[in-house]
Amino acid sequence: EHDDYSLIFSIIHELTPKRAGRLLLQAFRALDKIPEFAFSKANVINKKIAVLGGATTQFLVPVVKLFSFQRGIKLEVYQCGFALYEHEIRSKSEKLREFSPDLIHFHVCSENLLFPSQPGMFEHTLNQESSRFLSLLSMAQDQFNCSVILDTFETRGERALGNLDRTGPNSKNYFIRALNNKIALAL
Repeated sequence: EHDDYSLIFSIIHELTPKRAGRLLLQAFRALDKIPEFAFSKANVINKKIAVLGGATTQFLVPVVKLFSFQRGIKLEVYQCGFALYEHEIRSKSEKLREFSPDLIHFHVCSENLLFPSQPGMFEHTLNQESSRFLSLLSMAQDQFNCSVILDTFETRGERALGNLDRTGPNSKNYFIRALNNKIALAL
């Protein structure tokens, strides 16, 4: 059995995010098939990342693994079930504790938010949602003593209020921007 993976490693190191999708896909698959002993020759740092998603992570994880490897980091990845990011932390998941991550990445999106149900509920809902996510980050840091990343929430493409969607306190995009800002200021 041929154990020289230097050609695969050199191809992976030459990839850029702008390269054709087919070559990236081949590199993703090749990286997962390389046996553990080959990585010791590649002089990499081993790290564990837990990707807790409220959005699809199946496309994100291979890209993160590949480009981390390019930078000398071999990732072992834990992924929760779809939209179980809060449950993993609040229920003190045994599997996640056993995994013992060096980094937790909350891959969330605006679909994971509760929006004000009535016009007068903006401040209440903003405080409720910011507290929800800030407590989640705090709990994760306390339980695992590791770095934590929370994605910002993306604004939505639909603009129910047209140009007022950016500044109108009754719009979802205004709420999302206010929440991102409130969380960033708290951190």
